[in-house]
Amino acid sequence: MGSGLRREAPCTSWVSCWVTVAVPARRLDTLSQSTTGSTVKGDGLCQVLTNPCLNPKPQKPWEKDAWEIPRDRLKLERRLGAGQFGEVWMATYNKHTKVAVKTMKPGSMSVEAFLMEANLMKSLQHNNLVRLNAVVTEEPIYIVTEYMDKGSLLDFLKSDEGNRIQLPKLIDFCAQDWKDANIVVIYKQKGDRAVCGNSRGISLLSIAGKALAKIMLSRLVEHILETVLPETQCGFRKTRSMTDMVFVLRQLLEKSREHHKDLYIAFIDLNKAFDTINCELFWKHLSKLGVPPKFLSILQQLHDGMQARVLTGELQSEFFEVKVGVKQGCVLAPLCYHLPLPPCHGT
Repeated sequence: MGSGLRREAPCTSWVSCWVTVAVPARRLDTLSQSTTGSTVKGDGLCQVLTNPCLNPKPQKPWEKDAWEIPRDRLKLERRLGAGQFGEVWMATYNKHTKVAVKTMKPGSMSVEAFLMEANLMKSLQHNNLVRLNAVVTEEPIYIVTEYMDKGSLLDFLKSDEGNRIQLPKLIDFCAQDWKDANIVVIYKQKGDRAVCGNSRGISLLSIAGKALAKIMLSRLVEHILETVLPETQCGFRKTRSMTDMVFVLRQLLEKSREHHKDLYIAFIDLNKAFDTINCELFWKHLSKLGVPPKFLSILQQLHDGMQARVLTGELQSEFFEVKVGVKQGCVLAPLCYHLPLPPCHGT
């Protein structure tokens, strides 16, 4: 590489940062020259950056970035609704693209607070969220988003077109949001906090999705599980707990001593049990147990195409697809885990 090529590493505060500088090595003829030269000027690749970079600041009303568009490219056509702080209009961008424009009512809130919403939408890019298209930061400020041609969800469901939608299709609409999860890490209250194995992840789920899952679980338990699961299975079952299993174990110990019989006890700790469940095999197992196809379809919709992201402090990861396992924190997760286990009890 030639001299002068430099790459600055990213930094997030006013601290000394390091950059990598590729420079041609000096040619030294003797060992003494090498020793003397290194004490005067080193050939290392790292140098202190004397002018560190700054944190990116939230957009101010007078600042413009790549999201900024000229106001004259927008034509407001019809007001869609209004709230305490602003109005929403249907508009045309560049004379052919329909967009939604949110405006701020004069005196209702500060310009900085209004722009905070736009800055938040810039960082939230997801298929199930309203997409930000552009902003106009000169007053009156506009936040330009994608236009939802079906309008208000409540009004759409009350319309003739909404009334013709079948229940499974409505469930599909809701399931898109219900099956996404935010994963947070909780310390197990044992061992070193720096060891990842001493913490476990919990999925924070949609309240509506959890309510539906609880209803479906109650129906499965009432009509299927109580006739399928053996008496020896006490985990995650109503009116049963670890206390029952401890009592049974003590009875076995006493009886084995009383009758002079050998007793073999094995304690098995399944590592990452919920994370390794094969959902496809679980659906087939439920079908063999006589679960109605429509009921099974709703269960599948809550799990197929799951997405999750990790939250830690004020940071969050990108959404990633969950292809194996079930959500840690879903009321259906224990069912998915222990329902396929009964055949193991007889071996």
